[in-house]
Amino acid sequence: MASEKAVRTRVAGRGRRGWAVLLALALLAAGGARAAPNGAGYRELVVVATSDLHGWVTSRAVRPERRGRGLAHLAPLIARLRAAHPELILLDAGDAVTGSPDLELLPPGVTPPILALMGRLGYDALTLGNHDLERGRVAVERWRAATPFSWLAANVTVTAPDGRAAPWLAPYAMVERAGLRVAVLGLTTPGIPIWLAPEDRAGLAFGDMTAAARRWVPRLREDERADVVIGLFHAGLDGDYDRDVALRHGVPLPNAAGEVTDAVPGLDLVVAGHSHRLGPHRLEAGPEDYRVPILQPGARGNAVAVARLGLRRRAGRWAVVSALRWTLRAAAEPAPLPPEVAAPLARVAEALAAPTALRFTAEPTREAFAACAGALSHTAALAQPLPPGGTALTGGGAPFSLLPALWRREFPRDVVAGPPVRRRDLHRWIAYDNALVLAALTGRQIELLAAPYARHLRGMGGRRSAVLFPGGLTLAPGEGDEPEGRVLGPAGRPLAPHRRYAVWLTDYHWNGGAGLARQALLHPSQRLGTAPVRLRAALLSRLTDPALSLPPACASFLAPAGR
Repeated sequence: MASEKAVRTRVAGRGRRGWAVLLALALLAAGGARAAPNGAGYRELVVVATSDLHGWVTSRAVRPERRGRGLAHLAPLIARLRAAHPELILLDAGDAVTGSPDLELLPPGVTPPILALMGRLGYDALTLGNHDLERGRVAVERWRAATPFSWLAANVTVTAPDGRAAPWLAPYAMVERAGLRVAVLGLTTPGIPIWLAPEDRAGLAFGDMTAAARRWVPRLREDERADVVIGLFHAGLDGDYDRDVALRHGVPLPNAAGEVTDAVPGLDLVVAGHSHRLGPHRLEAGPEDYRVPILQPGARGNAVAVARLGLRRRAGRWAVVSALRWTLRAAAEPAPLPPEVAAPLARVAEALAAPTALRFTAEPTREAFAACAGALSHTAALAQPLPPGGTALTGGGAPFSLLPALWRREFPRDVVAGPPVRRRDLHRWIAYDNALVLAALTGRQIELLAAPYARHLRGMGGRRSAVLFPGGLTLAPGEGDEPEGRVLGPAGRPLAPHRRYAVWLTDYHWNGGAGLARQALLHPSQRLGTAPVRLRAALLSRLTDPALSLPPACASFLAPAGR
């Protein structure tokens, strides 16, 4: 078998064009004489990981023109790895379910196709992600019962009948492979209360990841006699990301995978999801920047991350003595799908092909597309019934809205002057769906929430997720020391700082996403209610209405399909 040093030498001497071939060579080197070293004093363990699949079995269902992406495009790689290493461990670091159109377009009782495919591929464990919980506790419990692999979250607890906190999902899974006892510890980001509504996480508490790891890792080593401990974390390595938001919300550090890795002895390998990062980008041996090796498996099935651990027997216990890590990009073509996956996906593809009442007449600029997106979202919100208390605040007029404006500006070239916009285009533009929340906001709070949009107009940058289009309002950009400018009402007058107005928001921003809720000091008492449909469904209803009157911001590149 080729030595790790020899493989690393070959990789170091080649340019980018040779990566695919070299990774294939690394795969063969990893599996070439697998059984030979597994003698009395040596073992090898292969771990394969995905993360943040977001329901994507194959991108072809929504984006036929796109190169392979989704779990079905990883299935051939997983099959090759399993053929070379029959005892490999297959893991996912969370956000497996929510994000693709499946949950929106399939009946609630249907097992999501992504979970059915994961079961077919032989996954051993999945860690809960924040998006997995978007459909609520009941949905997660139903999915867990319908799948053959373990669902993990050691730092998520419920209150037991005796008043004590008890794990909601299994804290860990024990796997016997290659003559080794392998413990997989699952931890998820404690930032979930920042992003999810209270009803979605009712009864659940999300604890500090480092504290949970310090509690469980010694138990796995001592009580379970684990030879290998793998941390399967739905959390990124960037501890600074969302730190300020977490401090304002009073929740532990959301992206604590790196902190746990360096602070908690006893871990042998960490899989870090949530941040959509992919790594290592080249063949690596050893831990590199952290105390133990880390895999980052990317997102939406764009790649699979692999680790090959070598263990030697020392003082009666197995110890990891080497670690080779690499990533493999998704195949261009998906693997054949089993019936339980193909049938529901066919229903989804048929629904996504349905036309809307609009077509493109020209290719919009990025700025024009963003302005149109915000205006369309505003019209969709206006079509929703007002919860109690909303009518009184509007004074007989329409409510305002502050909804995401920076949709993904992606569409095929032949859509211009071509067929009508289809439902799949809406899913390209809006990656994540959100509920619509009506809130009673003061004029000053509206100004604070609109400030990132004003800065965006001036080219000042900032977080993309914080840019909200001021629907029904006029923004007078500021100058000099006042980049936020002024928000004007329908009559062109400034909003009264202390008067309350009815405003539609997404639940993501209401719950604290992008830090805007804390910045504007939003209070739970200001929430008036939730719309009966989510933003994407509300938009689809408007775009399929032949009587839709296009907002002026869209008229330069969109037109009714019949014209």
